[in-house]
Amino acid sequence: MRVLPALRHDISVTVHHEDGQDYLVLTDPFAVADGPILISADLLSTLERCDGLTTVETLAADMGVDVDGPQILQVLAFLGELDRLGYMEGEAYSARKAAAEQAFAASEIRPPVCAESTYPADPETFAEFMTDLVGPPADEDVTSTAPSAPYQTFPTILVPHLDFSAAPGLYTPLGDVLRRTVADVVVLVGTSHYGHDAAYVPTVKHFTTPYGMITTHGDVVQEVQQRLPQDVVATSDWLHRPEHSLELPLAIIHHIWRFRSFSVVPILAADIDISGAMSIIDDVLAERGLRPLYVISGDLAHVGLRFGHEEPAEALLDEVRRHDDDVLTLLREGDIAGFHARIAATENHFNVCGHYPLVNALGHRTSLPPGTVLSHAIWHDEPTGSAVSAAVVLWE
Repeated sequence: MRVLPALRHDISVTVHHEDGQDYLVLTDPFAVADGPILISADLLSTLERCDGLTTVETLAADMGVDVDGPQILQVLAFLGELDRLGYMEGEAYSARKAAAEQAFAASEIRPPVCAESTYPADPETFAEFMTDLVGPPADEDVTSTAPSAPYQTFPTILVPHLDFSAAPGLYTPLGDVLRRTVADVVVLVGTSHYGHDAAYVPTVKHFTTPYGMITTHGDVVQEVQQRLPQDVVATSDWLHRPEHSLELPLAIIHHIWRFRSFSVVPILAADIDISGAMSIIDDVLAERGLRPLYVISGDLAHVGLRFGHEEPAEALLDEVRRHDDDVLTLLREGDIAGFHARIAATENHFNVCGHYPLVNALGHRTSLPPGTVLSHAIWHDEPTGSAVSAAVVLWE
């Protein structure tokens, strides 16, 4: 019995409409496979059978054709081409991935993945775009000379990573907050959307925006890696390659602090950790006399057909609003344990993607100053029957 190859679980499949026709767009977020590629929407049922279990004989029977006939041969040729391009599990993909991981590991730069799709890549156009989004840059180079203070005195912001065009007003308050904030280093903890093998995925790679490079404070990252329990730290920073959760907040920060000197400590939260291990970052920064700004990148609810619910988002929006009210109240009150318990009680039914970074980054804090919800929005993507909610919350 011949088994159809398995489509990689991390391949994005979206629908594209053009000239009255529907197409499927296959995209590899890790850019291991060639593409993106456009294929006929008629092939969706074939892709759904590419689960590593369905046999060629079963496919032929479902199609009502001869297993050795031309239709099956055509399907197998198509799947063979997808395999060659890197979209299917197998030797071709494994070889491509190994080469890509090796190249990424050797690079000192984490290249942007959202330029041109979420924000302009041209510096002048980027400046205009960001000024419309969050206002003009701060015009002074301010370096903190304040002595190290207890962690709870440092400002902490929950920042969304929702596409800028989906809810532009959501980001507006960030400009004023950043313009009046002084920090030497930005500790950026964001959601990992592409899997995990440990709770924390740090990187020493530098980031870039259209303005140029943002320096990662490699010494701090490496010291934190050494002090964290090894079972909570990933052995590779590969998950940073496709991730947008750090890139989008950094684009805003770099715009507002364009004329200031700062470095970043970038960490993905890939799993829940209630051990309080993140307090190690506070210790390392205090020992070095560095004043941080803590930025937590995470959205709130993800509901509807794209996110595993049987109902379209429209039927769930009232529930989303009530759930958002509950969790934002807990965050305002600094009740991170209550926030975690509220989400766990529903088995994260609302797919709160900011769950991990919020709990991991703030769970060890014995007290938080009162939080302020600066903005909140729900993006209802009616064509896909889905919705995402997000908020900006400030603790200072």
